Amino acid sequence: MTNKKPLLVLCGPTAVGKSALAMDIAQATAAEIVSADAYQMYRGMDIGTAKPSVFDRARVPHHMIDVCDPHRPMSVAAYKERAQQAIADIHARGVLPVLVGGSGLYFSAVVYNYAFENEPDAQARRAYWAAQAAAIGSAALHAQLKLRDRSAAQRIHPHDTVRIVRAHERCDVFGSAAHGNEKNVRQSPYTLCMIALTMERAQLYSRIDARVENFVRHGLKDEALALMERFVDAQSPVRSAIGYKEWAAYASNEWTLEQTAAAIAQHTRQFAKRQLSWLRTMPEVQWIDATSCDPICQRRQAYAMMQQVLGST
Repeated sequence: MTNKKPLLVLCGPTAVGKSALAMDIAQATAAEIVSADAYQMYRGMDIGTAKPSVFDRARVPHHMIDVCDPHRPMSVAAYKERAQQAIADIHARGVLPVLVGGSGLYFSAVVYNYAFENEPDAQARRAYWAAQAAAIGSAALHAQLKLRDRSAAQRIHPHDTVRIVRAHERCDVFGSAAHGNEKNVRQSPYTLCMIALTMERAQLYSRIDARVENFVRHGLKDEALALMERFVDAQSPVRSAIGYKEWAAYASNEWTLEQTAAAIAQHTRQFAKRQLSWLRTMPEVQWIDATSCDPICQRRQAYAMMQQVLGST
């Protein structure tokens, strides 16, 4: 027997349909949702993060959404602490928490209880590596990363400054840029049922393109430009998040509206590929192929998986 509390995790690449499945399950089981999205926690970043609507949040309690302003990034350690507290509060009410999202480092930190050493120094660490990037350039910083963690460097483009900086931060904390300290990785404090949605690539990419088109049609440009004008710090999530950072080129007349939308779609497709690569490293994940499996089929498969791992919870 175990005294561990149950946790359902629904994950998968962007636009695969995990939020809709989470809503179905949460409504049917009176569960509560905890967001594991790296940007839904920021107020004002609504359209570009596909934040749950006010209507959905009224139907099912959501946590870790709109908890801070996008002045600077919330560290993964701070997110983990607040998300785990939300999960504990949900358990205290006798309810099943459902952790939902596609940001691998964020949900992994919660699920496997990553130990973030020297967290008081986290801001100083980020500031140091950001200053190094500004001083020597992203390519040189990437070359340094290759010496510290060659496999991580191979996964990151030499011009992707944000991910290079974060990889160096993880090297400082864990000794490598892997998902976390290996002694923590498979030690979950929860009875864990982790379900990931996947989808045939062409269909997923088509859904991503349609999603970006819908975002633009419903005001993403105005939302992003207003946030960029308000939050000018280079460390603000507005300056690094896909769906927002691309509008800087539009604002400076380097890209047209069509080029900006195309860049957002391309970056989102690339991100979805990275999300799937992350998930494939986790043997605990149970997969549901949503390519030809409608929402009812997905729900039935998810319930069967939950029953097997969590019992009647």
